[in-house]
Amino acid sequence: MIVSCSVFQRMNAIVGLTAIAGANVESQDRVIECLGKITESSRHLLGLINSNKNA
Repeated sequence: MIVSCSVFQRMNAIVGLTAIAGANVESQDRVIECLGKITESSRHLLGLINSNKNA
């Protein structure tokens, strides 16, 4: 299976935003912002995986 750039971008976003959230645990607003973006990226990544699986 060839992994597209979009998969790598989403994985990098998830990993990076998790690190940012962890470094900012004292800022609830920042953590909530990161969690929202992680959720969005995760759902997009899952959609890419599912569409590739069904191809």
